[in-house]
Amino acid sequence: MVAPIQVGPGINIGAGINIGQFSLPTPQYSYRFQGTGAGTSLLSMSPGVTLGAGDFTIEAWIRCNNVNQQLGFYGDGATGALQLYMDNVGSSPADAFQVNYQGAGQISFNTATLASNTWYYFVVVRQAGLENVFLNGTASVATADFNDYASPTIALGDNYKGSWQGLIFDFRVSNIARYSPSSGSIAVPTAPLTTDANTLVLFDGSFLTGTDASGNQTIAQGGSGTAVSLVATAPPGL
Repeated sequence: MVAPIQVGPGINIGAGINIGQFSLPTPQYSYRFQGTGAGTSLLSMSPGVTLGAGDFTIEAWIRCNNVNQQLGFYGDGATGALQLYMDNVGSSPADAFQVNYQGAGQISFNTATLASNTWYYFVVVRQAGLENVFLNGTASVATADFNDYASPTIALGDNYKGSWQGLIFDFRVSNIARYSPSSGSIAVPTAPLTTDANTLVLFDGSFLTGTDASGNQTIAQGGSGTAVSLVATAPPGL
């Protein structure tokens, strides 16, 4: 008779396989948006996120099916709401992200050349009126932003430039500056983002509708096209 093979306290391989103290990793889910134009693919937030004139951080991992276009990934709302979109069009691609003060202009941040179907860790942070964008930890050029974003932003995956086409993972908005906009670089997180007292909304892949992970927003499907879905795909290294 062949003696059983004991591997640690959890797995006993003998006359069969017995799994004891062994657990599989929890899958991580991204939000899949299939926009075909503005207002076609989004998740709505109620009451929405109002950032005002103070410090803030907006961060997420984003992946776009086709970067050579203008696509919104955070926005909608009345005049004065903050909007975010990727602006990468024209004969000389801008490779830029726009922070838009709805109805009153925008601030552009150039970044490294973007590639389709590629994960990027995106951050926009404002502290004491100084604002910057980081892409995969590398800073753009800091600029002034004293706008009072007094109206709520109410949609993930959409704004007036168009609905997102691709994936968004761990989208978090905070009412503090989690990074310094004057830094040349920041560390890219190696674990999923979490919620705390300064989190205004967190889309962590654990829900599609209902209450978000921060407990501050009620989430619902929106848009006139394909519904947003969850896919078991996460950025590499997490």
